[in-house]
Amino acid sequence: MSREFIDALLSATPLFGVLITALIALLTWYTGKKRDAEQRFLESRRPFVELRQRLYLEAIRAAEVLATPEAHTPEESTAAKKRFWELYWGELSLVETTDVEEAMVQLGKVFDPNVKVRLTEAQEKTYELAHVLSNSLKASWGIGTDD
Repeated sequence: MSREFIDALLSATPLFGVLITALIALLTWYTGKKRDAEQRFLESRRPFVELRQRLYLEAIRAAEVLATPEAHTPEESTAAKKRFWELYWGELSLVETTDVEEAMVQLGKVFDPNVKVRLTEAQEKTYELAHVLSNSLKASWGIGTDD
């Protein structure tokens, strides 16, 4: 290497330092912005996730009572059956994932084997409405249909 080339490199060293420092600062800023955006996104989903968790707990509590009638009073079983079907036809349909929906359908068939065979028009339309509302809610919160 020639002396001129080495001198040129040495004179450019402060410039390289400034460029590297600027690059590190830019990457740090970008990473922080990305992390903030992810945090805001998660926060925006919080009401949906909390509602889902609450309804999932209600569904499993109702199912547990219905699955173990010997451990519960007739009143508890009646209340659990009522709540299970309320969740099934309405509220849970707003937030459930497709695998939860399928599990609810299968469990509903155990509790009432004719549940999907003898739908009233009102039940059918309510079920359809719940799923349309669910898609709308999920779209507004940026949540996929299987999230």
